[in-house]
Amino acid sequence: MKETLRESGETVEELRGKIESLEKELEGSQEGSEVLRTEKGRLEEERESLLRAGEEKEKALAALEEVRIGLEKDLGKKRTSRRFEDPDP
Repeated sequence: MKETLRESGETVEELRGKIESLEKELEGSQEGSEVLRTEKGRLEEERESLLRAGEEKEKALAALEEVRIGLEKDLGKKRTSRRFEDPDP
């Protein structure tokens, strides 16, 4: 019976050691999860910022294209009016 109690005590100590080890592992996992959540949030914010910047770039390019088209039209009108004003002799 003493032997059984001693073995049971050793088993209980082993289990306590395993429980403590698992608790430490769980704490590490929770800390790692928090780090990952924080990094995920940062990356999502960066993604949103890049998307907004891309949209702004597209708007700016569209505005520049409108200006270019307007300038081409103005240049075409000037060329046409010069032809009528300065006929070649």
